[in-house]
Amino acid sequence: MQNSQKSLAIVGMGMAGLGCAWNLTKNKTNINLMLLEKSQKVGGRATSNSRHGYTYDHGANYFTFEGLSQSQRVIDIIKKQLPAEDLIQITKELYLFDKDSKIYQTKDTQQTEKLTYRKGLIQLAELIQKDQDLNVKFEYFVDNLKYCQDTKKWTITYSDKANNSNKQDVISTDYILLTPPAPQIVDLFKKSEYHKKDEIMQIFEKCKYKKQLCLVIAFEKKIQDIPYFALLNEDRQHSIVWITVEDQKEGHVPENKSLIICQMSEQFSDENYAASDEVVIQKAKESLVKLMPQLEQQKMFDSQKFCWVKRWRYALPNNNKVSEESLQEFQQDGLFFAGDFLIGRGRVLQAFEKGLIASDQIQAKL
Repeated sequence: MQNSQKSLAIVGMGMAGLGCAWNLTKNKTNINLMLLEKSQKVGGRATSNSRHGYTYDHGANYFTFEGLSQSQRVIDIIKKQLPAEDLIQITKELYLFDKDSKIYQTKDTQQTEKLTYRKGLIQLAELIQKDQDLNVKFEYFVDNLKYCQDTKKWTITYSDKANNSNKQDVISTDYILLTPPAPQIVDLFKKSEYHKKDEIMQIFEKCKYKKQLCLVIAFEKKIQDIPYFALLNEDRQHSIVWITVEDQKEGHVPENKSLIICQMSEQFSDENYAASDEVVIQKAKESLVKLMPQLEQQKMFDSQKFCWVKRWRYALPNNNKVSEESLQEFQQDGLFFAGDFLIGRGRVLQAFEKGLIASDQIQAKL
């Protein structure tokens, strides 16, 4: 390891950015970290809200240890190295439904351990941040990047929106880890100066992302006769792709009350993304009651506490991904990438694992 301390800027503190920052700090790596996040909290789509005593996961809904290349490493972090007293397992089954709103039981169900936290998925991200006291700069918007081939350093121009300032500031760094969704990486390099920017844009333009509308409905009484915790549209021909009954997660919903998450299909979301909340809610409920007729039978909407629409502009990759091999050449210039664009779909712990792997690659450069 060289004596002079290097610096790394991580752009985006979702699960991939957190994984990289956590591991570098945990290993006491001789590197100065600058952690930049454009929103007001860590976690990205591994997020949760709390309102009127209801807690709900309106992005990613739970996580599993499936699909990991370093599964034991990740399991040890989640279950042994991080506090696990609020880690809960979802015990009810996942059912499927088709384009005609016919619901049927899966064969698998309980073979896969499905996990979340009592305070929602955001608790995982917050535990990672707190465990290593990661100093994240929130509401920092990266405007552009500039690479100097002579000094082999990067310059980041950013705006600090947290202080209501439109003034642009500049920081210099040896390495950069980019974790935003692929379309945002393309937009960033359109405004940046880097002799390989065209190659990067060509790579990331191939990774398309879905928009998604998400409906959250809370009730002041409990929905009866629900044998599942979630419903998944297997044929992807329904206007709804996913429903979660959040009261099946311990600690999320007050006793004898209910809350459901209704995630809409790609087509529905594209067609209604710019529509008003009122229009989205009306159309979504029309599809919802066909799938869950007990909502009308039990007059659940008479006890509706609140209804909220979340718009995800870049919800998750549209079943395509960026090849990790295609990005290796940029590491010689101190440029690294990690995120769900390397996975091809939204997976909480796989994104976290990609951040861990990126930290290994960065450590190898020091």
